[in-house]
Amino acid sequence: QWEQVVQFFSVMVQTRVKTNAIIFNAAISACERAGQWEMALHFFSSMTWSKVQPDISTYTVLSSACEEGREAQIALHFTNAMAALLALVFMNQSTNMRRHV
Repeated sequence: QWEQVVQFFSVMVQTRVKTNAIIFNAAISACERAGQWEMALHFFSSMTWSKVQPDISTYTVLSSACEEGREAQIALHFTNAMAALLALVFMNQSTNMRRHV
């Protein structure tokens, strides 16, 4: 199944379909389920190269894919990135709440 995702994604890129985090996350998730952690990292690289902003789901699936691939250091990197993103979201929400009080 992950091979079909790679093919589909390649067609999207060739036809210049605008991609977003949902599309990249689906591709990364398919690779994670298939145990293809290196391909998941490839999609993440493509995501950042395409200037698509990773979200919490991106980091969660990447961390899981790397854990499955026994790549603990890389998994930890994505877990830390997810924690930093969560902290940023929390700070932004907290700031917005104070403005409305």
